[in-house]
Amino acid sequence: MIELVSKVRAAGSHPVVAGCYPNSDYNAQQYGLVKSMNLLTQGDLFGEYVPGVNFLGTIDDGYGRWVNGFRADGGHPNDAGSTEMYYAFVPSLFDAIQAGKPAKILRRPAPNGTLLRAPSTIGFTPLPRETLHSHSLLFRMKVMGAVEGEAVEGDAVEADAVEEVSYGAVATIIAELGPLPTPSPNTTTCDGFCAAHHYLPDACHCGVCGSFGECTFSCKSGAGRVKCPIEQHPPPPPPMPPPGKVKRAIVLSPDGTISYSAASATDGLSMSANVANGAWHEIALMHYWCNGSTGLYVDGVLVSRTTERLAPSSIALTPAKTTGGVKYGELMIYRAALSPEELAATTNASSAVVLQASLEVYASLEGLSEGTKNHAQSMSSLTLSGAPKEPAVE
Repeated sequence: MIELVSKVRAAGSHPVVAGCYPNSDYNAQQYGLVKSMNLLTQGDLFGEYVPGVNFLGTIDDGYGRWVNGFRADGGHPNDAGSTEMYYAFVPSLFDAIQAGKPAKILRRPAPNGTLLRAPSTIGFTPLPRETLHSHSLLFRMKVMGAVEGEAVEGDAVEADAVEEVSYGAVATIIAELGPLPTPSPNTTTCDGFCAAHHYLPDACHCGVCGSFGECTFSCKSGAGRVKCPIEQHPPPPPPMPPPGKVKRAIVLSPDGTISYSAASATDGLSMSANVANGAWHEIALMHYWCNGSTGLYVDGVLVSRTTERLAPSSIALTPAKTTGGVKYGELMIYRAALSPEELAATTNASSAVVLQASLEVYASLEGLSEGTKNHAQSMSSLTLSGAPKEPAVE
């Protein structure tokens, strides 16, 4: 790959590196190596930084394999899978390359940030033709004062106006709902790597809950029985809301904890720490379209999971109603969901650069004059509404 990138450059062209993608036969070790390689290709592996695309973050089932319904065979996506991988390309990437925007995106810490008070917002709106499915939203925030208002519900809305979501929302997404993932076929046999402790192929999903089971017998003639690891299957997902747009919010509660307005699973997960303590906190929302899952992380800790498919038409920072407003810093929007390893690398305060594969927006938010400038290799821009306040020097 290093030689290929060198030859492309020597020919006077601009290389773009697509990251490793799933394979139905990956085991845990191989999956870990794939994620490590995807981190390496976003660094200076090629002598200088190269634009990248995060395919794994669109179609990974969480184990390094294809999501059911998106593969042609064990090593390749079908048409639907290829389309989802295509959506990981930043639409204006090649325009940004021609404009001279660099692939090496320097970290721009925001010690003071930008102070917002409701109803002011900072938002991103993809063009209608630039379909956004899998995505990641990351930002830093500091709550200034006590929290006011009520929790936000994930109800359907009839307009794109993010102002309709207020009170406790610190970030809001307006999106179209997609169909929920199709469960894997009901089966009690598996074909392939079915020996104990091996990861199982797609046919070894539990037909009820979709979880991967462990083969209870060594394979004989390529067949074995599957035991679901979940003793009691969870209830079926709630009915879909009426067609149309829905609002989703990252909510700041009066007790200072952070939650997701449509969270469907918190059992066994850590509760958010109190973020209304005058300190900076890292917030990250990861959405896998193919998997149909949304995960909310607070300071690197997963606090909720939700089964849904969202196609955002707008993403905005919408400061909760507090006595002193909310400060924001370092906003990032990716066209792929980040792995836990990528999240850790992205939020590493000592890192001098930002992971750039499928990154559409990176703004420091250090003041409004330069802070809302998009430093990602993208021509997308942020929109300000209301009357944001310049940060006070601390």
